[in-house]
Amino acid sequence: PRLARARRKMPPTAESSNDEPVEEEAAPQTDNAMAGQLSTTWGRQPIKDLQGAGDLEWSTIAEACARAKLVKAKPCLFCGFSYTGGPFNIRTHLNPSMKRNFRICKPTSTWEERYKEVLAELRRRENKETVEREAAEAKAKAKQEGRDAAASGSAAVTFFQGVNAAAVTKAWMKVIVKKALPLDLVNDPIFRNAVELTAKAGSKNMLLGGELQLPKRKHMTDKVLPLLDAELDAEVKAKVNGLVMLTGATLISDGWTSVANKPIINALIAVPAGLYFIAALDTAGETKDANYIANFMKGHIEQFGAEHIVAVCMDGACTASFPLIQEDYPHVFTYICPTHSLDNFMKNVCCDKDKIRIKGIEGEFPWGESFLNDAIANVWDVVKFVCNHQKAVARYRELAAEIPKESRPEGGTELIRYCETRFASKVMMIIRFRNVHDVLEKLVIDTIYNQWLAKQPRETRDKANEVKRHVRDEKLMEAVNLGIKMLEPVLRLLRMTDTKRGATLGKVYGYMLQLDAHFGVELDGLDESVRQKIHALFMARWEYFHEPIMTAAYRFEPEFMRRKFSKSERDEVKVVLKQMATPEHTYPQLLSDLADFEDALATSSHDLDEAVAFSEKAIAMASYKWAKIYLTDFEHLQWAVMRIVALSCSASGCEDSWSVEAWIHSKKRNRLGQKTVERLVRTHTNLILQDVLQDWQATVLPWEIEMVPDEPDDDEDGV
Repeated sequence: PRLARARRKMPPTAESSNDEPVEEEAAPQTDNAMAGQLSTTWGRQPIKDLQGAGDLEWSTIAEACARAKLVKAKPCLFCGFSYTGGPFNIRTHLNPSMKRNFRICKPTSTWEERYKEVLAELRRRENKETVEREAAEAKAKAKQEGRDAAASGSAAVTFFQGVNAAAVTKAWMKVIVKKALPLDLVNDPIFRNAVELTAKAGSKNMLLGGELQLPKRKHMTDKVLPLLDAELDAEVKAKVNGLVMLTGATLISDGWTSVANKPIINALIAVPAGLYFIAALDTAGETKDANYIANFMKGHIEQFGAEHIVAVCMDGACTASFPLIQEDYPHVFTYICPTHSLDNFMKNVCCDKDKIRIKGIEGEFPWGESFLNDAIANVWDVVKFVCNHQKAVARYRELAAEIPKESRPEGGTELIRYCETRFASKVMMIIRFRNVHDVLEKLVIDTIYNQWLAKQPRETRDKANEVKRHVRDEKLMEAVNLGIKMLEPVLRLLRMTDTKRGATLGKVYGYMLQLDAHFGVELDGLDESVRQKIHALFMARWEYFHEPIMTAAYRFEPEFMRRKFSKSERDEVKVVLKQMATPEHTYPQLLSDLADFEDALATSSHDLDEAVAFSEKAIAMASYKWAKIYLTDFEHLQWAVMRIVALSCSASGCEDSWSVEAWIHSKKRNRLGQKTVERLVRTHTNLILQDVLQDWQATVLPWEIEMVPDEPDDDEDGV
């Protein structure tokens, strides 16, 4: 009896308990105590090397027990808790989501990061195993029904071998994400019927039979999307890393309020081939001060690899975080997005305020000019009236359609409404107004239009008469033409920086020199005092976002590098090289290569001549590729130049990402969780980037003739 009672009290073995967890209490081990049981590498092996059955699970156990694969009590590396069982019990201990009656691992600080890595990998494998298991079950069922494709020797069967439910559902997910379709498309009866008919046609005609187990939305959201996101992200990131090893990368970020009224901050990596999406974080309840923004950016710098990040670019609201970022990463350059500053410059010129303040610049700038503000307001009255009345806009389009095709204005004849968040859209509106002014003049005297107008209420007729006065107002057209003459060059530069392929930081600097010259001389029709105010505002905006890295990018841009540079510009280049220096590429080595390079330029040696390095074909290359080919004799300088000229010229790529998110997370789909939205945006972006990377060629668009800067004056006090 005593022996029987003792046996009843004994814990069951792993064999008798069907691998059910059995706890054995043990005092948690300290980090030092556990360290004595381990070799220097045990428990920290690369996860990619732990692909065998149970290898990952056993790597979380003390080395001696793990190598023997003991099922009896063994200590956890992460928390020191001892328990029995094999891989299933280990997963139960590590994974809180399994929700079994078992103590959950609470890792010490030493092992916390490794624990998170192992847990993430276990969950990824669990999702993958689920999909593969469902595919295997579907295939087994088809076999039992005698419709397995392997039974036939036809060509059709050979073509369809290897196709399973996992491959089919992943293909659906790619279509859904790339086309921004709703995830509940898979629940739509018409869609399901179409898929079922397709499956039946295959079963009947190609002997691929069996009932296909179609997924539900929850399965797509919880299983397929995370798996596709992880696999595609790993594939694209590997290709991006290959390019980053050559050129480095720019980390860009911006904020936005989502359709669900949540404050979101995103982060992307800009490389010459395109944009790589990292994250879109919901910051609700957080204080977005300088420390918060800096920590957000530093986290992604560390995640992507600090040695690969050359610069951080954000809008002017984040400048307070720049010193905090450089405190931890002194080699990383920080600069304000030129696109935002140029947009604000146009906003300043188009306003009627008495004085203008510019963040980061001391003092106020006198303004008090309203001619352009009034002109934009009058043009907006015309556009708003025509577009808000169906008969008026319909008749306008009929009259516009009568213009011969060869005489139609560039960009079309449709009237443009401005957007409050982008002040450049007001300049675009008045440009279109000027281009279609003849059509508007025909409209206000058109018989059909006036017959309709005669039947409208007095208020509408009064507004129409005001519109007619604006259209016929010669002074308004003079103000519009003057405003376009002043701001159209700025608009071209704005579009250039707005992720237009071929735009580089050096080209932006070069065109800023051209704008300096544009505003620095008299403009026909513009009062000299007004021109001087505009020039002062432009230079203040340039001073606000200018950084030495921009001068260096201009210095090494193949299109400009043979020009003369002022002493201040040469000094800024040295500042940049000093900040970039590493043990492999020291500052003295960089300066030595720079001196040799300048000598080679002066003597047209080392193929740095018109026939080779500066031929039309060579200049058309991407700037980093030019440096890779023609700076091989200057090893250390080549390394620096390839990273400088590949920097992103703006952070406007973040707004492209917001457009994708608004497209996916629309008002009709506002119940999507932010985590799901983030996965959809990342997968969509990676699908696009994957296509680009497959056939990407490093070429740039030729500049328009009017965008080529003139040779700047040899000014020792250059900007």
